[in-house]
Order: sequence, then C-alpha cells, then structure tokens
Amino acid sequence: MSPRDNPATSGRGRRVFRRRFFTIIVLLGALFLLRPLMVNIALWRAAVCLEERSHTRSLRWLQFATLTGDDSAELHYFLARVNRRIKRYPQVHEHLRAAHERGWNTDSLRREYMLASAQTGDFELLRDYWATLFNSAGSDGPEISDAYVRYCIRELRLEDAAAVLAAWERDFPDDAQPHIRRGQISEATGNWTKMVEEFGRALQLNPTRIDGQLGLVRGYMGMAKYERAEQLLRQVVQVAPDNPEAAFRLGRTLLKLGRENESRDVLKTEVDSHPNNFEALAELGNLELQTDRPAEALAALEHAVELRPSSTETRFSRGKALQALGRKDEAADDFRFVQRSTKPLIRLSQLTTRLPSEPKNVELRFEIASITWEFRSRDEGLQWYRSVLALDPDHQDAHAAVARHDASTGDREQTDEPSHSDD
Repeated sequence: MSPRDNPATSGRGRRVFRRRFFTIIVLLGALFLLRPLMVNIALWRAAVCLEERSHTRSLRWLQFATLTGDDSAELHYFLARVNRRIKRYPQVHEHLRAAHERGWNTDSLRREYMLASAQTGDFELLRDYWATLFNSAGSDGPEISDAYVRYCIRELRLEDAAAVLAAWERDFPDDAQPHIRRGQISEATGNWTKMVEEFGRALQLNPTRIDGQLGLVRGYMGMAKYERAEQLLRQVVQVAPDNPEAAFRLGRTLLKLGRENESRDVLKTEVDSHPNNFEALAELGNLELQTDRPAEALAALEHAVELRPSSTETRFSRGKALQALGRKDEAADDFRFVQRSTKPLIRLSQLTTRLPSEPKNVELRFEIASITWEFRSRDEGLQWYRSVLALDPDHQDAHAAVARHDASTGDREQTDEPSHSDD
C-alpha cells in the first residue's frame, strides 16, 4: 500500500494542509486588521525622522507605508516634504498635487510649495512670504536660511546675509553650509584669505563636500597658490571625474604652472566630454593663443562666443586669433566691441560698489543689469533685470529688457551659466 493510499498518512496530510491554510488566513486577517496601525506607525516614524533631519530613514518609512497599500493625503504630503529636503523637485510637485487632490490642508501645501520655490531660487514668489517661513521654520531652518542667504547675495544685501548666517551657525553648529555661503560671499568681494578660511571650515565639518573643495581651490587660485590648488583638484577629479568645473580649473592651474601640454590634454578632454563648457573652451582658446596656435584657438573661441556673446574677454581673445590668421576685418568687429565696453565696465564696477549701501535702488539695479547683459553675460544680466522687477513689478523698461532677452535666445538652451553654482 502506498503512503497516499494509507488512511493514517492521508489524514495527517489533510490536517497539516488545513492547519497551514487556516494559519495563512489568520495571518492575512491580522495583517488586514493591523494595516491601519502599521501605516500610522510608519507615518509617525517618518515624521519623527524628518524632524531629526534623517531624510534617508524617513523615506524608508514612507516607502514601507506605500508597500502596505497606503495612498493617503498624509503619505503624499510627507513624500513631498522629504523629496524637497533631498532636492528631488519634480517628485515634490507630483506629491503636492496628489495630497491636494486627497484633501490635505491647503496652508501646509502652500508652505511646501513656497519652500520648494525658495530652494530652487524662484525668489520672486517670496517677496512677502519670507517672514512667514522664518516664523514657522522648525526643522526646515537650514533650507530657509540657505535660500534667504542666496537671495541676499543675489540682491547684494550682505549685512542681512551675515545676520542670517550667524543665527544659522548658532542653531546648527555642525552644518557646513553656512561656511560654504560665507566663502562665496568672500569670493564675491575678493577676500581670498577669508574665502580659504571659510571653505576650510566647511570641509572640516564635511570633508566630502565637492563644492567646498572646489571653493577652496578657487581661493587658492585667487591667492596664486597653484601647487595647493593642483593637489586638491587631483583629489576632486578622482572622486568626481565628470565635474566640469574641476576639469576646467585643473587645466587653468596647469597652465599657470607652465605645463602647457598637460593643460591642453585636460582641456581638450573636457571639451570633448562637455562641448558647451564655456570656461573650458575659453581657457583652451587662450592656451592656444599663448602657444602660437591661432587656428586651434579660433576653433575653441568661436564656440565660446556663440555660448556667451557678451563676454568681453572672449571677444578680445577671438579678435586676437582672427588677427593672427590675417582676418583683420572680422577681428576689427571684436576689437570695436571691446573698445565700446571699456567705459561701461568701469561704470559697472562703480555701480556694484555702491549697491550694497543702496540695495533697493531700482534704477541703480537697472543700469547694472543693462551693462551686464550687453558686455558680460546675458543670463547674468537677465537675473539683474528680474531683481529689478522683484522690487518694482511695473518697471516697463525691465519688462522690455526681459522680452528682448527672450527674443534673442529663442528656444536655445540656457548655457550661459557659471561652472560653479551657488546651490
């Protein structure tokens, strides 16, 4: 008789099957009954982790709540918050929309939207909302402080920026970001010693910050300490080989150290990888000019001028390359542009010196914007025009200038950006 035909064996098999079946049913029932509790625990833990600024842990708890099948307004609200903290802005707007559709508190959603706008530099929306953000800062203090300092730097309200940075450092002494921002302010004012000091402090608090390392590099270069700059750049390139600023600055540093061939290799590799890296193109063009290779210089400088037609320095370099190639009429156009820019650029230096003491002088800002747009950088000039409209939304000349900028760029992708961002 086979085991299958044995009544005893067959009976035991049926009993085991029934026990397992009922166990699974009981577990599924328990999970169904306990699911709301599990979701509440996950959301509670996510909120606690957010307040502790443990963003990865918060996101894990929210992912667990999602796996249980939760699709509540509260879940989407917290997902919007944590994604804003870790700078995943498309997901922020997606979850804010979902939370709104599910009936979450409108004031809370508006606050999150404003915080996302602040973090992405859309400061025009925040003119009358900064006080509200600071009064309800909570654990969002670093993000609000950082956005406001960036706003103050853009507006050259350096005293306001300094006050916020002092409070920020006092409340969050282990945060490297206040020192990063102080370093950037020192850079803007040409205080290289202070710049090196602040970026150095930032790296003591967080040695992995690439923006801190590159800030320290720029400080060393400003002090003509090119050997130190090269040492640090080599470290950065190992960790972030595709960083456009690191490559361009390494090329410039090697050129300053008289190592033209190494510099050329670095810059050419960078231009091959990032064809629209304006700084690398301009540096490569200047290198080729210095080494009597005008044809190679012109190839790089032509594209650099396409990317940033208002750069006086690049127009002058291109004029020299054209002149060396015997194309004197074309060179004359660039030299006339440079000659026409001389007095306005001197005037620009005087105006920017005045602005910190007159931060709300709209006409002063408009003149800075106009000179910057024509003779330095069109995208930078656009930011200045927008700062005018932030103070005076009805400024017709500024509106016309923005329209002129939009018409001149058309659908062209914005490439006129500095290699190091302030984010």
